[in-house]
Amino acid sequence: MAMAKPIIASDLEQIGQVLENNKTAILVPPSQAKILAKAINDLANNPVSRKKLGTTARKQILRAHTWTINAKNVLDQIKKQNQ
Repeated sequence: MAMAKPIIASDLEQIGQVLENNKTAILVPPSQAKILAKAINDLANNPVSRKKLGTTARKQILRAHTWTINAKNVLDQIKKQNQ
């Protein structure tokens, strides 16, 4: 995501917490090789979609998932537990 490259990933619970289908990635059902192959082919043939997915993913990662933001979230949770 940080490299602004398009992502195709399995639609699994943890991945879905970070990636959003058709906005920051293309999510495909796990163990569905034909659907995965189609997603790869579609994306390979659509430079506009590749650019848009990559750019949107990078913006999202910088907005919500940097080391600084993660550290702040951990510290906030520690503070809540100590109150």
